[in-house]
Amino acid sequence: MNKLDLSDYIGKIHRIMRDHNDYDMEIQYILYRKSYNQDLQFKAVCFNSDDPNEIIGITNIEGYEKYYSIPDWDYNVDTYLFEDLSNDFEILYISLNTHYGIWQFVNEAHDDIECEDGLQKYLCYCKQEGINADILSRIIPHKVDDIMDLYREENCGYQIIAETTCNEQTIVLGYKKGASSEYVTWSTNSNRKGEYLSGHYFTKYKPAMNDFKERCFDIMNKEVIKIKKKCEPQRNNNIR
Repeated sequence: MNKLDLSDYIGKIHRIMRDHNDYDMEIQYILYRKSYNQDLQFKAVCFNSDDPNEIIGITNIEGYEKYYSIPDWDYNVDTYLFEDLSNDFEILYISLNTHYGIWQFVNEAHDDIECEDGLQKYLCYCKQEGINADILSRIIPHKVDDIMDLYREENCGYQIIAETTCNEQTIVLGYKKGASSEYVTWSTNSNRKGEYLSGHYFTKYKPAMNDFKERCFDIMNKEVIKIKKKCEPQRNNNIR
């Protein structure tokens, strides 16, 4: 299975479940990574739809399928999901209910989380996929406290310390202590899938902030012009 196709993974996992006469398990998340020979490996965690304390794991590592029970007292997001993300796994799929559970866990235990790299990788995924407190609160009938303030966004070693978005266009300001140019502004988009482009580098904070403001005003001005043209009343050319 060398093609990254969610339906392929889901079909394979459901087939493994049927082989073990398990028909009540729901996939919570699927992770994947490339092995040394570039084969795709996966890990999935599933909960029983009627009994959330019944948890199973399914893996395909180096061509060997493993189907195993996970004790409910042993399972937590940090030592399973975040640890796997820290060990080069990537997220292929997470259900919205599972996102809600992860956000609740992070809100309650973020001071005790050991796999910080995994947490940051998960928050990056949420940023890219548009998973936020507003989305979850609309889908899950419970209040969801935001956790994105824990996200330490970085690019090329620069920590992103400010951002402004207008209609999916985003300008960010980055800082890297000790660099020859400690500050940089980039153009990107709200989910960062468009990468970081047109870097303007500065040695001092003040000119970097001025450039950040100018670039922010520029994207907002372009959007206003676009809206203005869209809203202008149509002229009737037949009127003399």
